[in-house]
Amino acid sequence: MGYYVLGIAKGLGDDVEALSEQIRVRPRARFLSGYLNEIAPAFQEFSDRGEEILTLHSFASIPSNQIDLAMAICERLRQSFLKRPKMWRVHLGTIKFPGEAEKPFEPLVVRRRALSMIDRIQHLLDTVRSDGGVVVFGGGAWYVPLCGIELPPGTVHYS
Repeated sequence: MGYYVLGIAKGLGDDVEALSEQIRVRPRARFLSGYLNEIAPAFQEFSDRGEEILTLHSFASIPSNQIDLAMAICERLRQSFLKRPKMWRVHLGTIKFPGEAEKPFEPLVVRRRALSMIDRIQHLLDTVRSDGGVVVFGGGAWYVPLCGIELPPGTVHYS
């Protein structure tokens, strides 16, 4: 699993500005991959280059004129999660650690936490509706500039 960031950008242009610390979420732990796998594909239509939203260098944006559509997606996800058990496993393939046999990678998804992630996305959408901006989701090469990570001098960053 790679690193992803979700937050609000004040605008999109040639140079991507770092997202504000107060309005960004950095899902990077392995256990979050189950949640991302359940939530992110629903927002596939917002992928800027048409690639699968959870690929390595993905970037998706929801401009203010599409907030209602994104809110409807959140509500569909919420209703879907409410119909599920309190916990379930998501099969994402296999994983192998050095010196160990390959085993299934099936992270546990807890309904309460999945619903809180939907709440967070809706909060970002409400903020964009009232204050302007664009909700963005980026991974791979997009993670560095969106998080405002300063690279050492002479380092070349490709996106």
